[in-house]
Amino acid sequence: METVALCGGIKELSASIHGQQIPASYAFPPELRDSGVSNVVQATVPTIDLQLLRSHSDEERSEAIRSLGRACEEWGFFH
Repeated sequence: METVALCGGIKELSASIHGQQIPASYAFPPELRDSGVSNVVQATVPTIDLQLLRSHSDEERSEAIRSLGRACEEWGFFH
């Protein structure tokens, strides 16, 4: 089993392997490559209008807070 130290990014990885093959842990398994079938789930990063947190409507503020909570729990970030 090949052991590779984790690095800061693909550029550092590329420089660190000195022309060797990319470690398997960084690549899709062969059976998923160029199969014409996508196993990737299409998702949209949550977009939250933070201005709604200052709304005079209790309903709009509550929905914005719920949306913000969901984005943080499910994605860890929002746009």
